[in-house]
Amino acid sequence: MSRTVRLLLFGLSLVVTGQTDVTMAQSIHIETVVMDSVTVEPVSSAHVLLQSESKTWQRYSDDQGRLKLEIAHRGWIVIKIQRYGYKMYQQKVHVRRDTVLLFRLVPTPIHFSPVTIQANAPDRERQMQNAGQPVAVFTLREREALAATDVAAVLAYAPGVYIKDYGGMGGMKTVSLRGAASTQTPLFINGVRYDNFQTGSTDLSGLDVENFSELRVYRGGNAARFGANAMSGSIVLNTLPRGSALRLGAAGTAGSYGYQAAHLKLGGTLLGWRTLLAFSQRRARGDHAYVSREFGQTEIRRRKNADFTNASLLASVGNSWSRGQVNATLLAVGGERGVPGPVLQGREENRSARQRDRDWFAALQGRYQVRASSALHAWVKFRDSDLRYLDPELNLGDGGVDDRYHNRDGLVGLEIRHVAGTGLLRTRLEIGLARLQGNNLAVPEGGSYRRVPLVQRRFAHGLLMWEQALGRRRGASRELRVQAALRYSHYSDAGAALSPSLSLNWQPWARAIRFRAHAAHNFRVPTFSEQYYLNYGNQEIAPERGVSLDLGMNALADWAGRAMLDVSLFGTWLRDQIVGVPLSPVQWSTRNIGRTHTLGLEAQAEWRSWQERLRLALTYTLQNPRDVTPGSRVHGNLLIYTPQELLTAVAAVALPLSRKWTFAFSASLRRVSFRYHLPENDPESLMPGYTVADLTASLQLQADHWQMRLRLETENVFDTEYEVIYNYPVPLRLVRLRLDISSSGRSSGSD
Repeated sequence: MSRTVRLLLFGLSLVVTGQTDVTMAQSIHIETVVMDSVTVEPVSSAHVLLQSESKTWQRYSDDQGRLKLEIAHRGWIVIKIQRYGYKMYQQKVHVRRDTVLLFRLVPTPIHFSPVTIQANAPDRERQMQNAGQPVAVFTLREREALAATDVAAVLAYAPGVYIKDYGGMGGMKTVSLRGAASTQTPLFINGVRYDNFQTGSTDLSGLDVENFSELRVYRGGNAARFGANAMSGSIVLNTLPRGSALRLGAAGTAGSYGYQAAHLKLGGTLLGWRTLLAFSQRRARGDHAYVSREFGQTEIRRRKNADFTNASLLASVGNSWSRGQVNATLLAVGGERGVPGPVLQGREENRSARQRDRDWFAALQGRYQVRASSALHAWVKFRDSDLRYLDPELNLGDGGVDDRYHNRDGLVGLEIRHVAGTGLLRTRLEIGLARLQGNNLAVPEGGSYRRVPLVQRRFAHGLLMWEQALGRRRGASRELRVQAALRYSHYSDAGAALSPSLSLNWQPWARAIRFRAHAAHNFRVPTFSEQYYLNYGNQEIAPERGVSLDLGMNALADWAGRAMLDVSLFGTWLRDQIVGVPLSPVQWSTRNIGRTHTLGLEAQAEWRSWQERLRLALTYTLQNPRDVTPGSRVHGNLLIYTPQELLTAVAAVALPLSRKWTFAFSASLRRVSFRYHLPENDPESLMPGYTVADLTASLQLQADHWQMRLRLETENVFDTEYEVIYNYPVPLRLVRLRLDISSSGRSSGSD
């Protein structure tokens, strides 16, 4: 090779080397997109770390799960992604040019407290299977198969739930879970406590089911997680979701005995905030037919003083940023109704009694991602409610009875969550104040009572909870999830309580079968009525105590669709129960003397076809709730109004008639066994079992951005005659016709 050629090659090599060095010195752009592997929704606030041999880059994903990085490096880098609620993701990639990378995070098997609105959750069946205690979940799909106008009608199809219905289309309805009283089952809205200290329970008839997208029933006591009164279980209601696009909906219903209902919904983005407004009104004459039997004579009569009017307003706004989010909810409920009494030998009591209610519930919740492994949650709740009861015919003073109660309560909560590997540590502090004004309140003084216009209670809670997933590694077929919690609660007028709980959820092999165990020590704080009601209250009573135990299994299978089976064995032992005892012919007083125990079995089975054209659901409850109060004359007897067997069944069919038209049909059934209405369990107090069937049929037209649906609902198809509460007749057949029209624009997702 000549010298000239060698010089040319050397010069060319310098040019190439110089170009390469310049290229290596130039930055490249990397864009990552982080998605949920189950819901395929974007994951915000995910911590993304890129690491080479000499340098590290890190950012948080935005609301769309995206982030952009500019790095001066080519070659191999390690990418790590962390986000609480998901398994950590790690991958080694080779980059040489501008690149877009897509990552799918797998949800971590950790179950957060109901105080969190958790997006990107797994499907309904997986949530039920992964829980540490048995839980029944009703989404909009399950709710549509039922002829339901209030929350109580949906909850009745959960295992272990019996609704105590005081008759009438707008009559009071309370929940009895696993044979317990309604005061032993707290209710939450969006994870924030809803029921108050006046009565300790909620009248479910006032909660319009149209305001809620999901209803959950956690069965088994867990005061460590849910707080006071969670002796037999807890109920969590989640309000309608917000959407980013404009959505408008309207519905009107007409039915038997003057039933009328109107619903309006409006949602969209306002000044960058996702917003939802929903208004509903229900009313009826309520003079439903019932069967009257008097001295051997049978006739059909109409219920008197059973009219009602109920209205509700739901307002919800929310926004999220790269490292946090905030949500605000307002639920206002009000109305007036007649309060007819029992039907005694053909005579209806309380023919003029009226009740007026007004209730405002507001909650503000926020989350801030402190760092990849830690998050701060905070919430504020305020509730203001008025109740007025009037009965001019009750001769206890001039003008009859006019009782008024004004209840206010509020709380502030703060929780820190820290993820370490597959474990989650939660530390929570909550403080609050409750006040009740009324004209029938009293405190003891000098061997008698002194009327007072106001009573109040201050309270504070501290919670420490650890959740851990053991055996959670790539390719592992076994897994054990452990949740241990300890809560300390203090009440200014009821003392303190310490509540521990322990839950285990075990997957012994790769198949979708899990076994669970849950044990808890629980308590119920006395209500204001039990402490301060005139001629009844007792300020010396202490909180009720109890122990609950659950053993169960859940299995999922792909059998021509999706099949699920859930079975639970449970036991509840309660002591120091608050009961009223007579002190004189006109005065009673509360005492901590009651003891009960309940043993039972619950089973829930579901099957859905692949395309959701057919859904079958079945629940069965066998329970044995007994009074075991020492020295009681009713020791060993069944608790009143607690059936030993409950059975529900639902069959729903959806038949597409064309690309736009769909016909849907559903049939539902509830079977309740015998029960007693007196603690002596004598034959005269035996109430026979009953079976009630409902039917629904609908025709839906689906267009590009709007839909219309005509729906026919029939309750008590076969005119079954029955009573839930003795001498309070329940309506015979009820028919409703409903028309829905809704429209929406294109949306990028919803909360």
